[in-house]
Amino acid sequence: MQQEGPVEAALANVKNQSVGPGTLGELGMSESYLRRVAESVTRESFEDHYRIVVEAQPHAPGAHEEAAPQGISVAMVVVGVIVLVLAGLFVLRRRGA
Repeated sequence: MQQEGPVEAALANVKNQSVGPGTLGELGMSESYLRRVAESVTRESFEDHYRIVVEAQPHAPGAHEEAAPQGISVAMVVVGVIVLVLAGLFVLRRRGA
């Protein structure tokens, strides 16, 4: 029996994710797309749980500059959703609804 790797385990979890009355796997999305999602989840999980150590090169340009953020933080998403909800409420109020 072949042991399942982390990407295959993540792929199975993605396919079994509940969406409405069914699962994501039942929606007929392409296998390659679902695999890319699983690989992204696996990579993000690895980066969250393991420290990646890279030797600093003092003569490299930009070696002392702080790295740019890798993605949008959860806080930024929450703030964006709140702003959109408030804007929607404002528009509805202006229309008299």
